[in-house]
Amino acid sequence: MKQVHYGDMLSLGIPAKEIQSWAGRHEVPDGLNDEGLLKKRQATAFDSIAMPYPTERAAQKANNGDMPPDLSHLSSFLKDGGTYVEKMLLDYQKTPENLKLEPGLFYNPTALAHHRRFKMAPPFQQAAAQHLVYPDGQHPTDQQMAQDVTAFLEWIDDPHETARHISGILISIYLLLVGFFAFLWRVHVWKK
Repeated sequence: MKQVHYGDMLSLGIPAKEIQSWAGRHEVPDGLNDEGLLKKRQATAFDSIAMPYPTERAAQKANNGDMPPDLSHLSSFLKDGGTYVEKMLLDYQKTPENLKLEPGLFYNPTALAHHRRFKMAPPFQQAAAQHLVYPDGQHPTDQQMAQDVTAFLEWIDDPHETARHISGILISIYLLLVGFFAFLWRVHVWKK
């Protein structure tokens, strides 16, 4: 997330006011004051998206001693990575009777790491979803939330993909025009 700025979400069609509202909820470092202490200011659209945890230690504490997994690159790293991430987010199950888990571990047969044992708690709980309301007034299901999170993670993996494609097309058109005019110049000037 450090490579993605709040303003990058404009390409998703999110209104600038809403993005600025999200950014304004976070403070970012802004140099040192006269006493040598770190100053902070409200984030703007030009700042990187803030971590959900204030420190790495807080992130570990919230996830039973493990750093939260970085799922943002799995969509491009693994074949069918988006499908894998979505399935993994939904596939927490009751621990099989023949398997003993330490306290704070969760069983997830889809997870690649830790032999199907995760310290990350199930991210979606239907009861928690009742507090979340989509713009159309619907309360999301776990499946809808997993799809939304997966789509966002796929976008986060390469937020500037569309801009790069447009730049590539414009550069190709420019080079074709330059080549065409160079050909005309060669024919008319060097012919004589």
